[in-house]
Amino acid sequence: MTLISLVVPCYNEEKTLPLFHGEAMRVLAEMGEELAPPPQVSTMM
Repeated sequence: MTLISLVVPCYNEEKTLPLFHGEAMRVLAEMGEELAPPPQVSTMM
């Protein structure tokens, strides 16, 4: 499995995050990547 990291600025973007998520999942599926939860999730504010 290939490790892919996405860094997404999301300040004041709560309305567009569902759209981004859907598109990111579509592209990953198109690439044939298996989706797995990350071992650790970090957020920076």
